[in-house]
Amino acid sequence: MLDSTVINLVRENIFSFVDGFFNPYFRWCWVYFVVFPFYALIPYYRNLSPSEFNFREFINYCFPKEIYFSQTTKVNFGLFFLMKIVFPTSFMYRFISVGGISLYVYELLNGIVSPFWARFDSSGMTIFLFSAFMFVSVDFSNFFVHYLSHKIKWAWEFHSVHHSGDSLTPLSLFRFHPIFNFLRFTALLITFGIVKGVIAYITFQDLNHMAYLHFEFGFFLLHFLGSNFQHSHMWVSFGSLFNKILISPAHHQIHHSNKEIHRDKNFGEFLCLWDYLFGTLYIPQKKEDIVFGIQEGRQNYHPTVWKAFSDPFILNFKKMIKYFGANKLVTKYDN
Repeated sequence: MLDSTVINLVRENIFSFVDGFFNPYFRWCWVYFVVFPFYALIPYYRNLSPSEFNFREFINYCFPKEIYFSQTTKVNFGLFFLMKIVFPTSFMYRFISVGGISLYVYELLNGIVSPFWARFDSSGMTIFLFSAFMFVSVDFSNFFVHYLSHKIKWAWEFHSVHHSGDSLTPLSLFRFHPIFNFLRFTALLITFGIVKGVIAYITFQDLNHMAYLHFEFGFFLLHFLGSNFQHSHMWVSFGSLFNKILISPAHHQIHHSNKEIHRDKNFGEFLCLWDYLFGTLYIPQKKEDIVFGIQEGRQNYHPTVWKAFSDPFILNFKKMIKYFGANKLVTKYDN
C-alpha cells in the first residue's frame, strides 16, 4: 500500500514537472531558455557593432564551458530535479488551505468594520485590485523570507545552498534546499490567502478564474522580460533611472557577490522598494568585478548534491548541541 502511494506520488511529480516545461507560468518552461540567447544580445552588443557579430563567439559568450560544465552547474541540475520530483512544493496545498485563510481574514475584517461602501459592480476593478495588491504582497513576501533567511542562523544554513555556487546560470534559480523552498512557498500560500480575503472584503466579490489568469500573466511578462535571467554571468543593468525602481540582474549579481561591501544587499525580487525601506539597497552605478560565493577568502562548499542536501541539517544539529549543551540533551533514560 505504501509502495503504491510512493510510486503514484513520484509519477504525479514527474507529470507535473514535464507539464511545467510546456507551461509558461512555470519558471522552467522552454520559452525562457529559448529567449535567453536573445536576452544575451543586450550585454553582448554593448561594446560591439552589428557588423562585428560572430555566431560562434556569441554562443561561447552565452554558454561558456567553464561555467556550464562546472561542478556548480552539475549540483544545480541535481538540486533542480531533487526539488521538482522528490520534494515538490505542490504537496503543501494539502496542509495549507488558501480558501480557509481567506475566509478567516474576510470574517475578521468584517467583524472589525462592517463594509459601509457600495458593492463593486465592475469585475474589471476587482481583477485590477487583486492583481496590483497580489503583486506587491507576493513581492514583499519573497523579499521578507529572503531577508530573514540571511538573518536567522538556522535558516541561513539552508539558504546558503543557493549562495554557495561559484557561478550563476539560469539554473541557479532552482539551486535551493527543499526546506528553504517549503518555507518560501508556505509564506506565499499564506500571503495569497490573506490577499484573497482582503479583496473579497473590499469588493464583496470572490475571485474568479480570470483574476488568477491576469495575475499569472503579469508575472509571466516580468519573467519573460528579464527577471528569470537575474541568475546569469552577464552583467545587465536597467540604467540609472530604472535601477532605482526595479531589481535588475546587476542588482542580483551584487547580492551573490562574496565581497564584504556587497553582503546582505538587494534581497528583492522585482521592486527596489523593500530594500530601500530596510536599508539594504545597493544600486550598481557601473559594472563591478564580482566573485560569486559565500564569503570572501572562504572556499565554497556544497560541492555535491548530497552535501548540499545534508550539510544544513548536520550544521544546524551541531549548533543545537552547542547551544543547549550535550549534557542537556541526554535524558535520564540514557544514563
